[in-house]
Amino acid sequence: MPELKSKSPKNRRSKSREFITTPLERKLLKTLGLQIQNELHKQNKSLEWLAVQIGLSRSALQEIVAGRSNFRFLTLVAIVQGLGYRGLRDFLKDL
Repeated sequence: MPELKSKSPKNRRSKSREFITTPLERKLLKTLGLQIQNELHKQNKSLEWLAVQIGLSRSALQEIVAGRSNFRFLTLVAIVQGLGYRGLRDFLKDL
């Protein structure tokens, strides 16, 4: 009798959740991630601290900071507020 092979995909990410981004969009995502990372460093706060503050998993926040996640707008708003900014405009003015 032949052995049954698992049909589970090697990459667990759903194709419907993947977004195709342009080089300019990837650069913007990396720039936003770097801005978040710099702000955390300036405030002497950790990635884990921010994740707890905004109710996001550390790994999801790590993907955002690395520029590998095409995240939702409201997630960015939560991150900005978690960092202590009054609004998105204040956070983005230095980009």
